[in-house]
Order: sequence, then structure tokens, then C-alpha cells
Amino acid sequence: MKSGTKKRILVVDDEDAILFSYKKIFQKKTLEVDVSRSPETAMAMIRDNSYDAVLSDIRFSDSESREGLDILRCVRENSPETAVILMTGYGSVQLREMALDLGADFYFDKPVAISTLEETLMTLGIVS
Repeated sequence: MKSGTKKRILVVDDEDAILFSYKKIFQKKTLEVDVSRSPETAMAMIRDNSYDAVLSDIRFSDSESREGLDILRCVRENSPETAVILMTGYGSVQLREMALDLGADFYFDKPVAISTLEETLMTLGIVS
């Protein structure tokens, strides 16, 4: 993104409480924050907008689903420079390896402390 412009992130999760709280917290860090409850909407947003980072849940429809990996693929196809942070409450070593192999920058098992996400965004140079 151009210097001098606000950094922009997309948060994708099916839990309204997470979307609301992450949006409030990251806006205080002077980020522009878009949110999406559905993977399909998120992928359309990724194709239509430029993001510095996408923070996404992996599971949306059931405990075996992995729509977050589709979001990751969409980011890598449309905006390879965008950082991707994946989170899940249904993690496994296999899923972690798959996410990292597909190009996720970070993978976390939920619950993820806000301080961990803030540190991760600092590591990525998205917040200072």
C-alpha cells in the first residue's frame, strides 16, 4: 500500500462478537477494518479490495469444514503480498501444516489473545 495511507485489514469469522471486538480493537490501532461473516463474501471483498492482512477463522459450516483455506487460496491468487493469519478452535498438527504449506503467514489455535494478534501485526509491519 502507499505510504501515508491507513493500513487495511479484513477479519473473517462467523461469530459476531469476534467481528465486533476485533474491529473496535484494531480501529484503535488506526487500521481500517472490514469484516465478513461468510467466506463467500470475504473472497469477493478480497478480489475487489486491497488488504495488508486478512485474519480468518478456518471453520465456518461445521467442525470438519475448512473454508478458511479457500480464503487463503483466494488471497494468494489475487493478492500474494497480503499477509494471512488463520485461526481455528478445531486445530490439529495436520491442519496447521496444511495452512502453512498453502501460504498462511501465521496459524493460531483459538482462543487467540488480542495481544498475540497485535504482536503478530507488528511483526508483519501492519501496526507500530
